Amino acid sequence: MTSWKIEYYETFSGRCPPFEFIEALPIEVQARIRNVLRLLLEFGPKVGFPHLKAIKNYKPLFEIRILGEASVRLICILQKNTFLILHGFRKKSQQIPKRELKTALKRLKTTS
Repeated sequence: MTSWKIEYYETFSGRCPPFEFIEALPIEVQARIRNVLRLLLEFGPKVGFPHLKAIKNYKPLFEIRILGEASVRLICILQKNTFLILHGFRKKSQQIPKRELKTALKRLKTTS
């Protein structure tokens, strides 16, 4: 059985924007995020929909979906046995806003 890990994007100065985003959310939302992340740690990408979904036309990005009253999305990539969380945002519309995708893609370039 593969052991999965979760890591967060970190800037050159040592900041961790995705983790800071999560920490700023209400405690109830943080608890839902932790529950979904636990599922990812246990099952990896096999957890599938509705918790994990590939982002069409933006390979290799995935969205970790935290559903509920305050819908939250974490954009990540899979590297070997690791989910690298690049960006987080509150989802307010049907589609992922372009600026959120641009942020994730920009951070992805700095990790390569």
